[in-house]
Amino acid sequence: MTVLAFNGAAALALLESSRKAAKHSKAYCPGVDPGPGLEFVHDSGLYLISNEITDQPVGVKHPVVYAEGYAPDADCDKIRDAVGGDDFVHFLSEKELQRFFPCEEFHIAVSKRTFMLRAKFARPAKVPRKKTPK
Repeated sequence: MTVLAFNGAAALALLESSRKAAKHSKAYCPGVDPGPGLEFVHDSGLYLISNEITDQPVGVKHPVVYAEGYAPDADCDKIRDAVGGDDFVHFLSEKELQRFFPCEEFHIAVSKRTFMLRAKFARPAKVPRKKTPK
C-alpha cells in the first residue's frame, strides 16, 4: 500500500475555493454538478484540484496540490508502482472530506484493492494541570 501525503492547509484552501464557487464539475460527467469537492488526479504527477468551474480562459492553469514526492518531475516508475500506469480522475465530495479538515497532512492510501482517506492532525498543546491544595 502506498500512502500519498498532501499539505493539509493547501488542500483545505482548494476545498474552500470549491465551496465558494457557484458551479462545479465532475470529470467525465458533463452537465452534472456534484457540488463542492476535490478531484484526485493522475496525469502529470499525482495531485488534488478543486472541481469548481471558473470563468478563466482555456489554458489557464488552476491551483493544484501535489502529493509529496509525486510532482510532474517524479520518477514514472514510482508513480506507476503507487497507482498504476493509467491516468485517472477520482472525485472526492465535500461530504467525504469535511471530517478531515483542518489537518496538518491529508493522506490518500492506495493499493490494488484499497482506497482510504486519512489525516494527520496536530496534537493539542499540553495544558498544565492546576494543583489542588491538600
